[in-house]
Amino acid sequence: MRTFVGVKIPVDAEQQLLLAQLQQELKFENIKWVDLSTLHVTLFFLGDTSDELAKDICKFFTDCISQIPVFNISVNGVGTFGSKGNPRVIWLGLKPSDDLNDIQQMVEQFVVAKGYPVDERGFNPHITIGRIKGEGGRKQVLNVVSEFGHLVHQDVVVDEVILYKSELTPTGATYTKHCSQKLFVE
Repeated sequence: MRTFVGVKIPVDAEQQLLLAQLQQELKFENIKWVDLSTLHVTLFFLGDTSDELAKDICKFFTDCISQIPVFNISVNGVGTFGSKGNPRVIWLGLKPSDDLNDIQQMVEQFVVAKGYPVDERGFNPHITIGRIKGEGGRKQVLNVVSEFGHLVHQDVVVDEVILYKSELTPTGATYTKHCSQKLFVE
C-alpha cells in the first residue's frame, strides 16, 4: 500500500472563504485544487509500504507519539513551488514550529532505521492546496498568490499523528486513515 505520515489540518470558516476567493481569482487557470477536507502536513512520505511496516509504525505511534503533548501551529501565507516562471504547486505555509519539527524527526528516525532513505531535501512543512497543470497563465498565478499571501493566517491545534493510506485515482489521490495516535493532553 502507498502511505505517508502526516498531521491533518482543519480549515476554519474564515480561511475556507479566503481559499474560495483564491480559487475564484484563478478559475481560468488549469489548477487541480485539493479538497479542503483532506488538507494535511506530510511528516514523511513512505510510498510503497508493507503490511508489516505499517503495523510497526502503528506500534511506534502507540509507544512514542502518544507521549508527545498537544501543541499549536500557525498556518501563515500562500506560496508556490517550482521556478518563478514555472510554478507547479500552490501551498499554505507554516510558521516555524519546534514541536512539529520534533515529531517529524522522531518519525524520520524511526522509518530510516527501518530502511527508508532520509529525504535529502529536508523537512519543508507546507500544506499543498493546488497543483498547476500544463502551461498557461503562470504570471497570473504568481500575482494572485502574492496578493493572497499575507491574508492567510489560522492557528491549528495538533492533537493527532496519522498514518495515511494514499490511493491514486483518475480524479486525484484519496487519503484514508490506516492508523492514528492522539497526542498527550496535559
